[in-house]
Amino acid sequence: MSFSVREGDKGIGKLENGSYFIHIAEPGTHEYNIESEVKDTLRLEIEPGETYYVSQTISMGLMVGRPNLIPSDAIVFQSKKLKVSKAKATDRKPKN
Repeated sequence: MSFSVREGDKGIGKLENGSYFIHIAEPGTHEYNIESEVKDTLRLEIEPGETYYVSQTISMGLMVGRPNLIPSDAIVFQSKKLKVSKAKATDRKPKN
């Protein structure tokens, strides 16, 4: 089972079981969405120079699992054996 993560109408990455992707975002407010039977939205206030971690969980749905995006941290991220998603995460680059 895999899910696409979007910011507005733009796909920024795809999550499969045991995978992750890196997304570089400009500072400011960002809303990330993931959708199956229902849509889940995570709103983050991105600060310059900070790293944010987000986990995807799946809860029970009527027909298929319901994906959820939840804030996480570096310790949880590093404790899992994850692989980088093959999907291109983003075409945004940080400003120098």
